[in-house]
Amino acid sequence: MSVISEKIRVALFSKLNVSGVTSLATGGVFYHHAPNNTSTPYLVFDRVAPGKVKRPVLGNQILEDDLWQLKAVVGEGDSTTKEPVELAQDILEAADTAINETLTVSGNTVEYCKRDFDIPGYKELVNDRWIYHEGFNLRVQTS
Repeated sequence: MSVISEKIRVALFSKLNVSGVTSLATGGVFYHHAPNNTSTPYLVFDRVAPGKVKRPVLGNQILEDDLWQLKAVVGEGDSTTKEPVELAQDILEAADTAINETLTVSGNTVEYCKRDFDIPGYKELVNDRWIYHEGFNLRVQTS
């Protein structure tokens, strides 16, 4: 991971680890993967694709374009008032709101930070319990 991407990871964790997100993702917010036996619901994020590094012909500016994935993981029965997919989508909306298309990256300028596209959800059976995964990709360009 590049130095700039590491700074983005820190900035994202800071933006996501707030009560607006953690009040819904009660299991926590994690980078890369959640520890074994983490209670659902939780949010996990990761850099899924290093983007293009653009170097203008004139000047020393470098523009790094990374793609990050945010995924809500919700178990069957995590809410008595909402279906698992609905709760997962609420977690993702809270994350999107927390990021609010802005990041502060130490020593760099964030040129673009926006939800890029949604990822098709899926469910898996784990220990006789359905676990639902919903997510979106976030594009972050920095210089």
